Amino acid sequence: MVVLRVHHLFVWELPARMSSHTACRYSVSGRPNVWINNKVIEEIAFLCDGDGRVALNCLQMAVQSQIQKNEVDTTEYSPTIIDVDCVKESLERSCILYDKKGEEHYNCASALQKSIRGSDPDAALYWMARMLEGGEDPLFIARRLVRTASEDIGLADPLALTQAVAAFQATNFIGKPECDVILAQCAVYLARAPKSVEVYSAYTKAKQCILEHRGPLPSVPLHLRNATTGLMKSLVIVIIIVVVVVIIIISTIIMIVIILIITIIICISIIIIIIIIIILFIIIII
Repeated sequence: MVVLRVHHLFVWELPARMSSHTACRYSVSGRPNVWINNKVIEEIAFLCDGDGRVALNCLQMAVQSQIQKNEVDTTEYSPTIIDVDCVKESLERSCILYDKKGEEHYNCASALQKSIRGSDPDAALYWMARMLEGGEDPLFIARRLVRTASEDIGLADPLALTQAVAAFQATNFIGKPECDVILAQCAVYLARAPKSVEVYSAYTKAKQCILEHRGPLPSVPLHLRNATTGLMKSLVIVIIIVVVVVIIIISTIIMIVIILIITIIICISIIIIIIIIIILFIIIII
């Protein structure tokens, strides 16, 4: 499999590429019938954000739009003049470099989350606007905000997750383009909120413990298992009763042993005292 990677062009490289393409495409019998102002080439070069394909598509849209307006001309080689005003009429907005299914899609999403993580609301709004104006699905951004609220803020502000979920529901309910302010509000809230990765780090360690465990995993303790049947419930009750009885028996034995030891000690003490008294009595008599 061969993978072709298309690199962006610099702004100053685009006019030459567009001019050569236009000269080959829009000509009749060797004589051009479309005249394009150099300022138009420069304007489109800045609007396309370094994407040559987008630049050529924008130029083609402007040319075709102007040609349709001049179809009433009777002269076969009457030139069609393209100026900056024609481009502005054909294009409602500038061509934003954004691939919803490519690398730029994930780059912008990562930039949005890292801006929130860095507590920079202005940067978060910039990257969000770039994604929305580039045609991104608002629900994708809303899901990303929900993840960010739990991963980067967590227990430092439990209401952040509530805000993110509410933003997702509102976005799903109202749709675009009206949902942009809802998402912007949520992004600013998350960026200004205190940050904590305590839960995320703890779960990562727990997951790592499971993945790195060697051998079979330990079984679930009986007191934590789900007693789904009557037999299991009876078994658990019997085990608990047996454990209680064993504990009582062991405690009783220990108490008896302690009492016996104390009794023996008392008896020995009494015997020693009696012996001492007898010895003293004998000494006094002698």
